[in-house]
This record gives sequence, structure tokens and C-alpha cells, in this order.
Amino acid sequence: MLELATERFVLKKLGAEDVSETYYNWFFNAENAQYISYRPTSVAELKEYVKDREIKQDCLLLGIYHDGQHIGNIKYEPIDVSKKTAEMGIFIGEPAWQGKGVAKEVIHAVNLFLKKKWGIQDVHLGVDNKNQPAISAYERLGFKIISQYPTYYIMSLELT
Repeated sequence: MLELATERFVLKKLGAEDVSETYYNWFFNAENAQYISYRPTSVAELKEYVKDREIKQDCLLLGIYHDGQHIGNIKYEPIDVSKKTAEMGIFIGEPAWQGKGVAKEVIHAVNLFLKKKWGIQDVHLGVDNKNQPAISAYERLGFKIISQYPTYYIMSLELT
């Protein structure tokens, strides 16, 4: 089983057995809900979503844990080894951990892993253009806006 460690967190491959009512409820927290496009209709649907990602060869879905508590996820899908690119999404679901530097620490660790394991050179992500805290955080990590659409931006980071 894949497991990565950072200074404060353990990242491990997320499985359907890791889906809980708490995880499901993250999608409906008012702060979270304003910036996410996918909202499962039930815990069972969320388990199916995670189960589907477990078997995909071009997907890496990791749970972010602190002292055994699941606080969020980071996902790379699709990972295109031939183009050396990956599309990333991160979701810090636990409100107490939002704005605490989780994304910086986790993104850095997983990007290093992707570069070493698959030679990934570019990571892309989509972000709601109203989510200024996330945009600022991504820019501090070195992401640059490469495309602008009416409601979101595409940002890119070259892994060096």
C-alpha cells in the first residue's frame, strides 16, 4: 500500500473503506461547498466514486491524515506518463485544518513522488476564480495561471 509521510501528515491511498459520514459531510460544509463542483448524493455514491478511482491506472487518490484523523484528500487524475503531466485537485475537508499550510506541505511531497516515480514534469489544476485564498496559495507554490474562463482558471506548475 502506498504511503507517504510529510512533517505533519501521512498520505495514503484512499479506499472505499475510508469513506465515512464525516468525509461525506465535508461536501456540504458552507465554506467548502461554494468552491466544489462534485457533490455526492449519498455515502454509498461517494464510496463508488472512490472505488472507481482505486482501479484506474491514471489516478492517484490519497487521503491526508493527521494523527490518524482523515482531514482531506489530494488527487491526481489523469496522470499522463507519456506527456509527463498530471492534473491535480486538493480538498482540505476539515475546517480546523483549512488555512494551516496543509496544501503546501502535501503538494510538495506528492509532486516529488510523481516526479521520481513517473517523471512527471508539469502539474495542472483548475480553481474557481472567486477562490482567492486558494489562488494565492497556489501562486506562492509557483503555480501560474495559464488559461482563464468565465468561472475558473487553469494553473500550471513546472516541476524542477
